[in-house]
Amino acid sequence: MFQWANGGASGNSRARFAWNPYIALGSNLSPVWNNTNVTTYWNTAGATHETCPTGYRRPTHGIIDGPIPTANPDPAVNSEIFQSLMLKGRSSSNYLGGYYADGFFDRRQITDPPAGSENPGSYSTVSVSNENIAHIGLLTFNSNTLASLFFPLTGIRDVTLNGTLIRVAGSSTSYWTSSSNTTSNSWTLVVSISTMSTTNGGRSFGCPIRCVRPAVPSELIDGIISDPWGTSDTDEKDQWVNW
Repeated sequence: MFQWANGGASGNSRARFAWNPYIALGSNLSPVWNNTNVTTYWNTAGATHETCPTGYRRPTHGIIDGPIPTANPDPAVNSEIFQSLMLKGRSSSNYLGGYYADGFFDRRQITDPPAGSENPGSYSTVSVSNENIAHIGLLTFNSNTLASLFFPLTGIRDVTLNGTLIRVAGSSTSYWTSSSNTTSNSWTLVVSISTMSTTNGGRSFGCPIRCVRPAVPSELIDGIISDPWGTSDTDEKDQWVNW
């Protein structure tokens, strides 16, 4: 899990620092949690704080060089979250929650999230005591192309109690985007076992990140990427990305 963009001073910076997803309340984090975050937007912060590998980046929920004050950026085509994941631009019914079979999750004992987790999902998690931890999740799918994408319900690290509190593991989670609501709050994709939506939260929270790769020319048709949902609800398709 990552903070949006940690801005701790030299010697106490957590830039690009990944916090493990399984040590819960009462455990000693090392190094210690730092709630200081940058107050710039991603067009500036991204150069130092991008945690995705070369060629990939965090998805946008609109512009990245200023505030997006509402939950529904207008127009919807500005949001890669809406364009790439939602069936009808701003709404979606193209998902299904549950367990999955991948040769790992289905071969391990399913149990509750780590002890000390707040509001966890019952009987939702495997390998709870190490870095191989895996959770139940939500599958979003494209009935036209048969493509699908799975979002594990990892929970988040809360800013309270110096980050030692893991909340809602196995129940829901929030994935960071590169767009912000203010200079202290940024937008997230909120996923639960039955819903998918967007909201904004404090940049100090520890959340998972799902990286995207912009479409390459060979994936474009007449300069724009083809409409994989087969809909005409939006006029532009330039925000499609590969997850």
